[in-house]
Amino acid sequence: MHSEAFAFLEITGREHLMTVYAYCDESGKHHDHEVVSVAAALGRFDQIRSFEREWRYWLREKGLELLTMKEALNRSKPLSGAHSDQGVNERNVALLPFVDCLKKHLDILAGVAIDVRSFERMSPEAHKQLTTNPNYTAFAKVVLDLLGRYQDDALSIICDDEERAAPRIYRLYRKLKRTYPRANTQLASLCLADDKIFYSHQGADMIASLVRLEARKRICGEPYDYETLFGRLTTKLDISPQAEVSLGVFGGLELTDLSQTFIEFEKHYGRYGFAPFVEDLGMKEFPS
Repeated sequence: MHSEAFAFLEITGREHLMTVYAYCDESGKHHDHEVVSVAAALGRFDQIRSFEREWRYWLREKGLELLTMKEALNRSKPLSGAHSDQGVNERNVALLPFVDCLKKHLDILAGVAIDVRSFERMSPEAHKQLTTNPNYTAFAKVVLDLLGRYQDDALSIICDDEERAAPRIYRLYRKLKRTYPRANTQLASLCLADDKIFYSHQGADMIASLVRLEARKRICGEPYDYETLFGRLTTKLDISPQAEVSLGVFGGLELTDLSQTFIEFEKHYGRYGFAPFVEDLGMKEFPS
């Protein structure tokens, strides 16, 4: 089982801490997309293991070696050699079992989308704290929110192994640990992993892609073919237990307000004190 590669992380130095695994992935790059997103699929070891077992089953059923949403959402091509499913309804139906798999087995499904143009117009004071890259801001928001939800646990962050992004992800990880006492205490590790091997990354990719499409619809007025999948992701199923879903977007209004918050912070505290990131980074939640 692929998830067992990280089984050693279950051993912690403090007995009261249990490890929660957060597989993170992004959708869209800020230099060529109007909206970007970051998502995380979270669970404890037994949850990840049961999730990956069923995810692997559905990959085999659909004739896939891996599920990458960039290809799966492209209806001009068959889903796989074994399944065409090129109609809108057919492709939605083919991908629904993967959404259900995420909801049935994992603990939290989290995602944040950001309006890139509005982010670029934020104040220098805001960019000083958030960086000039909205992908990394979305990553930080996801991680900090998760720390608030798992206050008694250690959090292991597992990111997709991309050579260009890895150094900046590490620097942001270190910045979070330096800046926020909660992060310094709870963040147990940062790992890089291959999404071809770790199915949980494929799940995070699915969440990030659907969140970005929904955010584009709300920000840019652009309809998309996979609202059925997003609706399934955000609808409570008739099963128990199931994953908590926490999704949202930073649009123009939220980013304007946030920018002013950082201006006021800089004016009153300069480089001292804690940046108003954990409690005051308010986003518009889905669905609403």
